[in-house]
Amino acid sequence: MGIADGTVQGTTKILDNGPDTSRMNIVLVAEGFTTTQQATFNGLCTNFVTALQAEPWYPLFGSAINVHRLNVASDDSGVDDPTTCGDGSTGSGTAVDTYFDASFCNDGIRRCLSGDYGLVRTTLTAQLPQWDVGAVLVNTTDHGGCANGDVFWTAVRTGWENIALHELGHAGFGLADEYHYWEGCSSGETDRDNAPVGEPAQPNVTTVTTRAGLKWSHLLTPGVPVPTMLNPDCAHCDDRANVLTDDDAIGLYEGAKYYHCGRFRPAYRCRMRDNTQGFCRVCVEAIAIKTNEYVPATPMLEVVPLTLDFGDVAHGLTLYLPFEVRNVRNGRPGPLRVTLTPPTGEFTYAPGTELSFTLPTPVDTAHTSRLVFVSYTSSSLGSPTPTGQAVVSTLDDPAHPSVGVALSARPVPPPPVDSVLVIDRSGSMSDPTGVPGQTKIDHAIEAANLYVSLLKDGDQIGVVRYNQVSGPGDVLLTLRPAGPSPSGAGRLAARGVLNTTNLHPDGYTSIGGGIINGSGVLDAASATARALVVLTDGIQNRAPDIPAASAVVSPKTPKQRVFSVGLGLNQLEDKLDQIASVTNGTAQITGELVDQREFLLQKLYVQILSDVADDAFVRDPKRIANPGDRQATTVHLGEVDVACDFIVVFRRTYLFPKYMLVELEAPDGTRYGPADVATMPNAEFVQGDGHAFYRVQFPVKPEAPDAHVGQWKVWVENLSRGEHFFAGILTYSVMAKARSDLRLGGRVVQPSKLPGTPMEIVLEPTLYGRPVSLDPPVRLDIVRPDGVTKVLTAGPDAHGAYRATFGDTGLVGSYLISTEVSATTPAGHHVTRFRQMTGLIFVPGQTDDGGWGDDDRERDCKEAQRALDVLARLVERCCAPHADRPDPALLRLIAKHDLLAELERRLDDPPGDRGGV
Repeated sequence: MGIADGTVQGTTKILDNGPDTSRMNIVLVAEGFTTTQQATFNGLCTNFVTALQAEPWYPLFGSAINVHRLNVASDDSGVDDPTTCGDGSTGSGTAVDTYFDASFCNDGIRRCLSGDYGLVRTTLTAQLPQWDVGAVLVNTTDHGGCANGDVFWTAVRTGWENIALHELGHAGFGLADEYHYWEGCSSGETDRDNAPVGEPAQPNVTTVTTRAGLKWSHLLTPGVPVPTMLNPDCAHCDDRANVLTDDDAIGLYEGAKYYHCGRFRPAYRCRMRDNTQGFCRVCVEAIAIKTNEYVPATPMLEVVPLTLDFGDVAHGLTLYLPFEVRNVRNGRPGPLRVTLTPPTGEFTYAPGTELSFTLPTPVDTAHTSRLVFVSYTSSSLGSPTPTGQAVVSTLDDPAHPSVGVALSARPVPPPPVDSVLVIDRSGSMSDPTGVPGQTKIDHAIEAANLYVSLLKDGDQIGVVRYNQVSGPGDVLLTLRPAGPSPSGAGRLAARGVLNTTNLHPDGYTSIGGGIINGSGVLDAASATARALVVLTDGIQNRAPDIPAASAVVSPKTPKQRVFSVGLGLNQLEDKLDQIASVTNGTAQITGELVDQREFLLQKLYVQILSDVADDAFVRDPKRIANPGDRQATTVHLGEVDVACDFIVVFRRTYLFPKYMLVELEAPDGTRYGPADVATMPNAEFVQGDGHAFYRVQFPVKPEAPDAHVGQWKVWVENLSRGEHFFAGILTYSVMAKARSDLRLGGRVVQPSKLPGTPMEIVLEPTLYGRPVSLDPPVRLDIVRPDGVTKVLTAGPDAHGAYRATFGDTGLVGSYLISTEVSATTPAGHHVTRFRQMTGLIFVPGQTDDGGWGDDDRERDCKEAQRALDVLARLVERCCAPHADRPDPALLRLIAKHDLLAELERRLDDPPGDRGGV
């Protein structure tokens, strides 16, 4: 067996892409083919060339490859097939005389088909000294193949071309096997559970489990987690379905290079794992790098745009703008090594920016790219316009070794927001809420006071009231600058008119009249950002109507945005929803202000102020603190956040805020109380009626500009004691309003408001004004009118928005939609954002009051309800704090309509049976 068993007939070039001295030369070698079978071998070689040229990567990189045919005639046809093998399999026992002595069952594995590697190499060198890869085609239709270095063997059964391309991945391009076994998953092998220590040399397998240092980190599919799939049981192969919907996505999958665990591959499917599949993106880049050694790549550096003008940047705000560095496919593609020179002037790169990186080879697209964010912090007003330059350079494009990006900005004062609060004072605003002792107008005043407190110093505020009319006498406050917090002249003036004397509930409802009056006040605004915040608890039943108001407000320039809130309603005028949409505002409904909705009105006011000021909003649900409790609420901030209001809203009682302590803890563990921030130039603490907040401008510590990045904690402590246990319960909620470049917009799209019509919920997250990916899953909670909560998951669309469709809309009323999402900033920090929206379903054709208006027959009932509420407040204030043993049953009746009946029943009982009365 060997050279005595056949004849070398010579080589023929069958794919000619250039001189052999400057190309990768693949030689197909005949083994087990007799003289009369050489034509069959020639046909197989032609099939291989066809398969090679059909590879998706071939048009880009195939010009570096030549293919040759080496005809060798063996004395016998076929291959040796030993009867027994180390893996326990049984062969036919065939033994034939062939030139390279090919045989199954090498290394004790039946499928390992190979022969005399040394003879193959010496024969190749003698016939074609420039050979690079030897591919031995063995004349058998049984499954088999093996490789060693630059030579591989393959049987020629149906589909053998795929096996040959897999083996070419080893011999030609230095790729590793990505399958997770040696003998096979069903072989019972027990020594393949965990891979040995050490990083494999091949480019497509690794032991690294984090993005940092990962060989293919630059090729990771955006949004794919790392690791992507872990084997839950290392004693077995992991053959589960992909956790991702895209089997070609690049991530980090455990199970590779013959081991169940400890080694990872880039994609769920790839030719190096399953030879019937194509090469994954990581393997294609390895092919590009290898073939570029023969024919040099011609990557081209391109930077767009060449000028970044930050425009007007508010004092204290950090703004980020990106330029894009591209590796343009120009001739023969290849990777592009990039170096960034730090910007000059007052500009810097965003935190975490890599100054050196490689752009991948553009294979499926015209270019690959990376966004580079430049930051500018507005610091000194009145100074000359800052200018600078960022330089991008490369060693891989001699024609464009460096490109400069011109930078400029203009520091300006913070843009103000001018607002008018338009407040309903119709008779129904005297109705009780779900909070003991509090009417709707009380709730409205607390929310309005919070809005006033959160204004910036340069913002202006006005207040207008309305019932069935709204005239000059109902302008409680013309526009006034808020002034310094907390006691600026405008803030004091607004708080002075926000009282139950000025807002005494009475009469019918003309929402349109209130909007027109408020719009007239807002005409005096000087700011570009203008907002009418309209609060109502009823349905329009007196002229002027809402369409008349829309005709007045909509054409105005600058635009007056209308934000409407339905207080305690389960429905809202569709026309009020329309005017909000036309003016780029929002329409919201609170529903009954009970349980988790107790602080919803305050949250909506904070969200409205966030929207009109282009701020970001996060929130926490209602919480309860018993006497002595100390609780923390976390708020995640990133380098994209430049200032934040940490807000606590609470239920006022005779104990609170007197016995409530609010503190703030920074990510480094430093804790700040009201006395601490009083001495800090960039922070303040404000205590108001029903709210308290810390306003912090970053950086907190000038010597540590990134000290605000991470997890903040808002600590709330109930300092009351146990002897007042019931009245001493502190009910509160924490919110945060951040001035940030990461924002979450949202809207509800309804083609019709009829029952059964689907609602499309759209979220629009942006970072520096561009769409940004959210961390999955993106959850939406929808509360139907009957109180049942449904959960949806929103998915991204082609434009960077996230969408979900809700079809369970058979009930008439409001659908309260909320979402709290998270995103990862460019520097890798976790931040959260919150959004509240409302969907409306109703049947048209109702009368003006829709059965919800303030008719005369309801007046007596409303007055009786008011009397009950006053009595309930009296009982709470006078009885509950002094009871040694408070009667829970009685206390639960406070603010309930059957309170008087229960009191009467107990007073009629014998003295010993009167419980806690």
